Amino acid sequence: MDFLYYLVPLLVTIAVEVAVAALLGFRRRPELTAVALVTVFTFPILSLILAAFTLSDLDRGWYLAALLALETAVVLAEWKLLAYALRREQRVLLISATMNAASFLVGLFLLRMF
Repeated sequence: MDFLYYLVPLLVTIAVEVAVAALLGFRRRPELTAVALVTVFTFPILSLILAAFTLSDLDRGWYLAALLALETAVVLAEWKLLAYALRREQRVLLISATMNAASFLVGLFLLRMF
């Protein structure tokens, strides 16, 4: 994979997820840093798995099912990682789901544009 092909989506994802987290109440530096670091952890895993699926011979229905399952797994993983890092569970699942939905939709939009 070309480095910029990976780096640009990662930076966009971090920017979107940190912005959404801030809008939903994460305002302290440790909270926003945790969001960025968790994204840096989960993004490459998701990207590599999706790249493997893209290169495989899956039909569109199976690819979409795999994408939904993987995005759900990322939401759950980020929820648990953030809850552990921030030592709280309150609203973290909702924030994780909202961050990931926003970054997913921004990604779809940018894919259509470029």
